[in-house]
This record gives sequence, structure tokens and C-alpha cells, in this order.
Amino acid sequence: MPKALSDNLKACIPILHTGGLQPMQIAEKLGVSLSIVHLTLWLQSKYGVPYCLSHVQLGQKCILSASSIEFIDKLLVADNTLYLDEI
Repeated sequence: MPKALSDNLKACIPILHTGGLQPMQIAEKLGVSLSIVHLTLWLQSKYGVPYCLSHVQLGQKCILSASSIEFIDKLLVADNTLYLDEI
């Protein structure tokens, strides 16, 4: 499996391309494949960012406290037919 590239490295690709380097030169300079360079340039032109937006996690993880989990557990033990929106 190929190693994952950091967003910082992907951000260098459009900058180097704007600076006049061809995709093959960028791939050699950064040590990445030509397909990664083309994909990154396509994402930059289409979405304005050099990485796939669907892989970005937005917001914060939802973490329940111990007391909240205990409360939900007691509700479900009392009535196991509850829907999530009823809790």
C-alpha cells in the first residue's frame, strides 16, 4: 500500500505548478508519482484545495460522559423499544 502524503506536501504541488514546473518535474522533485501530481492539480482546479474533501473530518468527536452512558443504559433497560430520538 502506498504511503499517505501529507496535506502540506500536496499543497506544494499547485504552488510548484504555478511557478512554471511541469507535472513530471514536480513528481521527480517531490518524489511522488505522476498520477498523484495530476490528481492533486485536478482537485485544486475543481475544488480549490489540493486534497479530497470527503476524507476531511469536520467538527469534533462526540464523547459521552460516564453519567450520560449510564442514563442511556438505564433507559434502554427499562424500555428496549426506544428510538434514539426519544432518548
